[in-house]
Amino acid sequence: MTYHDTADGLYEPGVRYSELLYEHFLPSEQSLLEGCRSGHRMSFVSKPPRFHRDNHPSCYEFADRSQEDLERSARAGVLEGPLHYEPWSVTQIGSIYIPEKDKFRNVWNGRSSGVNRSMAPASARYDYLEDILSLQTPGCYMSGWDLKDAFWNNPRWQPHCDYMGVEFPVTKDFYRARYDMFGFADAPQHQADMARVLKRYLNATVHSDGRSQCTGIFVDDGHTVHDSTLGVDEATARTEEELTALERMGIRVSKHKTQYPSTVKDYIGREIHSMP
Repeated sequence: MTYHDTADGLYEPGVRYSELLYEHFLPSEQSLLEGCRSGHRMSFVSKPPRFHRDNHPSCYEFADRSQEDLERSARAGVLEGPLHYEPWSVTQIGSIYIPEKDKFRNVWNGRSSGVNRSMAPASARYDYLEDILSLQTPGCYMSGWDLKDAFWNNPRWQPHCDYMGVEFPVTKDFYRARYDMFGFADAPQHQADMARVLKRYLNATVHSDGRSQCTGIFVDDGHTVHDSTLGVDEATARTEEELTALERMGIRVSKHKTQYPSTVKDYIGREIHSMP
């Protein structure tokens, strides 16, 4: 058994971007467009060495829950397998448990594999506080959305997925990631590039009249401003339209983290007030 993309180069598992999104790419973003359709390629200056690092002790301390969370990722198409072979690079899995919330998550530490040392330098710039403040207006309403499992929105080109292998703690089966792992050198660049396209899409559809605008996306947090003359009801309706538009594109949104229109809102850890 082998694993291949479909004949037209599209990856099969996981969430697929809608063709609606592709209409909003610029000619200069052709490489990014290709990356969305078949998965982003890694840019190497040398071939990564073969690598296999055992999982972090925390993964075995909560082995059953770690296995369960990894299986959730596999069902979602984020992990591919079980494979009939060991991937070229098997990175470390660690586990994080927050008792007061009974929240458990695995962390796939892409930095531990050494692949970054073979990758070409990458740079990225997110939308910071100074970027959105210049677009605020007195008395405007502000709203926000949060992507669910942010890294799961950045697919990788399938032949390069062998550099993102993992080993399950209980079954000892090998899988490989189809989406960005935490810690890879070029993951921030993918996120920042996609944020630029998502803003353009939302502003050309939901906010086409110019009375509201998605002004910032920081990793997985979106920030939108609505003119005060719209009123809170219309601003709320547009917030719902944003969520629908994102999901239509194949972008997962964490609805319970949605911030509905208000004149006071948090963005990247800072409280913003728009009162005149």
